[in-house]
Amino acid sequence: MREVDYFSQDYQIARKKFLDAAYASGASVDSVKNPHLGPDNQPLFMDVALIGDADAKRTLVLSSGTHGVEGFAGSGIQTGLLSEGIGSRLPKDVNLLMIHGVNPFGMAHLRRFTEDNVDLNRNFRDHDMPYPDNAPYEDLAAVLAPRTLSFLSEVISWSRLLLYRITAGKVASQAAVSGGQLFAPRRIVLRWYIRHVVQ
Repeated sequence: MREVDYFSQDYQIARKKFLDAAYASGASVDSVKNPHLGPDNQPLFMDVALIGDADAKRTLVLSSGTHGVEGFAGSGIQTGLLSEGIGSRLPKDVNLLMIHGVNPFGMAHLRRFTEDNVDLNRNFRDHDMPYPDNAPYEDLAAVLAPRTLSFLSEVISWSRLLLYRITAGKVASQAAVSGGQLFAPRRIVLRWYIRHVVQ
């Protein structure tokens, strides 16, 4: 069995592997440049590869990186599928559209959110309808995203978060934080808390 390495831990390397595999499979590729740069000051792109007849009646869409930091798994799968010849095994009248790095900023910066602090996966909703209520998050908002990250503010935040976790329980804590919020566009949740306390 030959050894393959479709997966990456860096956005630029993942993108290169995907593009190399896409071009090798005969895909047509369009790239949409993100207005922001990666942590290495390199440009960021969402790449769209189409394999098969553009006029096919059906299209299979495979995307990666909606939650940027999770994009490396999807990128590796896309690269592997392309490298293993998925394009040559498409059913008749079906084409394949691969969207690589839906959130390239999040992928490059190892964060879930876009450059505008939007969680795309939580934003697939009808914005003409009322937003769901997440009162527990609103109660915790000031400690989840304190105005400063001074030593004192962090001690206060961690104390209140741990107290909430103890009194409300694991399930309620996780629901309050992971349910997100739709009232403060610049609010960023402290990832350490989500990873170590809620889960």
